[in-house]
Amino acid sequence: MYDYAAYYNQPNCYNWDWYLTTQSSAELEALRVDNVEPADAFSELYQASITGDIMQLPYGPLGFAAVYEHQTKGYDVQLSPLNKEGKLWGIGGVDGGGERDRTAFGVEFSIPVTETFLVNLSTRIDEYDSSKVNVDRRTMGASFEWRPRDNFLMRGSWSESFKAPDLPYSFVGERRFYTSQTDYYQCYASGDWGVSGEGCGLATPGYGIINIDGVTTGNLNLKEEEGDSYSVGFVWEPADRLVVTLDAFHIKLGDIVSTKSLTTIVQDEAICRAQAAGDTSAGPVVYPDSYCQQVYASIVRGGKDFAPEAYDNVLAEGSITALYETPVNIAGQEFIGVDTSISYSWVTDALGDFSFSIVNTNQIDLKYAEDIGDPLVSYMNSLYTPRSRQSMRLGWTRGDWSASTSVLRVGHMEGYYGKTMSPYFDTNIAVGYDITPESFVSLTITNVFDAIPDTDLAYDTGSSFYPYGFNSFRYPRFGPQAFLTYQLRF
Repeated sequence: MYDYAAYYNQPNCYNWDWYLTTQSSAELEALRVDNVEPADAFSELYQASITGDIMQLPYGPLGFAAVYEHQTKGYDVQLSPLNKEGKLWGIGGVDGGGERDRTAFGVEFSIPVTETFLVNLSTRIDEYDSSKVNVDRRTMGASFEWRPRDNFLMRGSWSESFKAPDLPYSFVGERRFYTSQTDYYQCYASGDWGVSGEGCGLATPGYGIINIDGVTTGNLNLKEEEGDSYSVGFVWEPADRLVVTLDAFHIKLGDIVSTKSLTTIVQDEAICRAQAAGDTSAGPVVYPDSYCQQVYASIVRGGKDFAPEAYDNVLAEGSITALYETPVNIAGQEFIGVDTSISYSWVTDALGDFSFSIVNTNQIDLKYAEDIGDPLVSYMNSLYTPRSRQSMRLGWTRGDWSASTSVLRVGHMEGYYGKTMSPYFDTNIAVGYDITPESFVSLTITNVFDAIPDTDLAYDTGSSFYPYGFNSFRYPRFGPQAFLTYQLRF
C-alpha cells in the first residue's frame, strides 16, 4: 500500500526495517480487523384501481379509469465506528437512512369526440411526507388518435412528468472513500494542458494524486425533477401487412438531480480557473460563474506539492486534499428526436412465413444546462453522445422450425482527441425448433462476425478498468457467443 504512494513521490509511512523483514502471521493478522456494517431496506405499496364505461356518448362509450396508491419506503445503513473515524485504510461506505410516505390518486377519461377522433385526458396527484421531502405534485396529460382512413392513424400526446429524489440522494449521511485524481489545475498552470487536458495524466509526476479523501453527503432540500413530453406521429398501412410508423418526440426535463463525477469536477476546476483568467480555449463550453463556484466549493486544497521540480508554476493553493460531491438540482435537459419503423410480412404455402422489419432512432439534439437560469447548450458533438441506432431483422417460420437474423447498427459518435468513431454493426442469428407444444429448443449466436468498435486511445490503457480498448459503455463488449436454450412450459 505504501509502495503505491512512494511510487508517486507522495508522503508515506515507509518503515523499511519492517518492510524488508519477514513478518509473522500474527504481525500481519494484527493489521486486519473484522468490519461489520448492517443494512436494511423496505418498500410497502398498496394499490387499488377501477376501470369501466361511465355513459354512452353519440360516438361511443365514455371510458374511465382511476387508481389510488399509498407507499412507504426507506432504508438504513450503519457504518462501523472505525470506518466513520477513517481508521480503516482504503475502506469507504455509505452511512445514513430514512423513510418517507407517498399517497397518489389519478384518473383518466377516454372520450370519443367523433367517429374517427378519440381524446384521452388524465391527471394525477402525488403527495409526499412534507417533513421528509419537499415534493407535492399534480401532473396532467392528453393524447389523441385520429383515423381518417382505415389504413391510417395519426396520433399525438402531451404529458407532464415528475420524479421525487431517490432516498439516498436525500437521506445519505457522509459517505467516505478514497479516490485518485489528476490535478488538472496544476497541469494547466504548468503549461501541459494541451487540448482538453490530454497533456495531463495520473502518472505524470506531480499531477497524479492518490488517497484523496472523498466525501458524499445527502441533500434534504432537493426538489422533484419535472418534465414535459410531446410527441406526434402516424401509423400507415399502404398495403396488406406492410406497416410504416413515424413518431417525433420532444422531451424537456428540469431540476434534474445529479452528482458530478469527481473526475469531471477536478477537470472543470481547471477550465473554470482558465476562463476566470481570460483563457476560453481550455474547454469546449464556457461555464457560468454559478457553476464554477460550486466546483470550487467541492475541492479542498492546501496539501503538499509532491514534485515541485516538475512544475513551471507551483500553485499557492497547494495540492488537492479532499473532494466533496453533493447531489443538486441542475437546470435540465432537452431531447429532440425521431423514431421510424417499417415492417412487412408475407405468407407462402410451401416455403413458410417470412417477416422483415427495420427500426430506426435518431437523436437530433441533446441540450443541457448546469444551473437554473443558464441557457441550454447543445452537447451533440460531445464525447460519445449517441446520434442514431438502427436494427434490422429478417425472420422465417415453417411448421415447427423458425430462424432469424438481425443486425444492430450504432451510429458514429465523437471520441477522444478529435476522433470520430465509425458506425458499429453487430450481427446475430438464431434457429429454433418446437419439440412439442410445451417445449422449445433454440441456438443463438451473437456478434457472428466478431465486430470490434474503433479503438480509442483514451481506453487503450491496458488497465483492468478499461480492458477492451474502446468505450464499453456505448458498445457491446463481447465477441461471438453461442447460447443453447431449452424451454419447457408446464
